Amino acid sequence: MEKFWYENWFDSKYYEILYEKRNYLEAKIFIHNICNHLNIKLNSKILDIGCGKGRHCFILSKKGLKVDGIDLSSRNINYAKNKEHKNCNFYVHNMINSFKNMEYDYVFNIFTSFGYFKTYQDNEKVFTSCVNNLKDDGIFVLDFLNLEYIIKNLIKSETKKVSKIEFDIKREITKNQIIKYINIRDYDKVFNYKEEVFKLSLKDFKEMANRQGLKIDNIFGDYKLNKFKPTESERLILIMKKLN
Repeated sequence: MEKFWYENWFDSKYYEILYEKRNYLEAKIFIHNICNHLNIKLNSKILDIGCGKGRHCFILSKKGLKVDGIDLSSRNINYAKNKEHKNCNFYVHNMINSFKNMEYDYVFNIFTSFGYFKTYQDNEKVFTSCVNNLKDDGIFVLDFLNLEYIIKNLIKSETKKVSKIEFDIKREITKNQIIKYINIRDYDKVFNYKEEVFKLSLKDFKEMANRQGLKIDNIFGDYKLNKFKPTESERLILIMKKLN
């Protein structure tokens, strides 16, 4: 059976090579800012959905929080377990299914760990599963790309060189998806991967939140938590509360 794009790409060592520096710096800034904004108390229980190698989880656990991380990639989860910190647990799990119902004070889905499925309905199932993991009055933090900004500022092609590995990147926007094609040349070896993210707007997320009984408390446009501006903000960061 053919693998989904995210199974191939996220399990590849090249994913980490391409994004490693950006992921670490942005994660540190964002986690610090969001914890301060939410005034997260010691020993709060947090679920990080699409946790990758656990980088966000480790930052959160250092703040005295109890963190579970889930990811579809067994390679990433094994890496995270080998680096395991106090108060961190990691599990292989598909985000389309609820993990532990009504277990968590906070659920994080950050750094565009959303929109991986080909239909609106399947992506809304992921949204629903995120909410199901929350206790009543719990907070769902969703960090996604800002569709309006991406459409306006799409970089159709670029080449990056990281650790002597060449990444030739091309992007296109189709009817339903934003697609990034990543062609990699590692000395005499060539690899091809892609990323596909479903086109979801603020309006789409507002409708999903309403159907799931969530109240949107704040909308931010970057990792410094500046105000969201529809045509200028690179990110769409939603802070949503589960009403009981």
